Amino acid sequence: MLAVGIVSYHVAAIALLAGLSRYRLPLEPLWMVFLALALASPRESYEALMGDPRRLLPVMLVLPPLLMLMTWMLPYGFPGYLW
Repeated sequence: MLAVGIVSYHVAAIALLAGLSRYRLPLEPLWMVFLALALASPRESYEALMGDPRRLLPVMLVLPPLLMLMTWMLPYGFPGYLW
């Protein structure tokens, strides 16, 4: 619920402010909290994810496009990577 609220707030703020780049905030620091929880107790996180289909469905819908976009944009983060 908190993750949905954080992302919804940022989408709404950017949409209301006409998508100006100065109002954008990277979401990585906010997601690090959830990643730290998963890294601290990976078995419990995996069991919680697999135990409830309501948690698994959003992961299966979001993760593939996110991984595709991350690999697509990876060379732009490392300019000498392709040469």
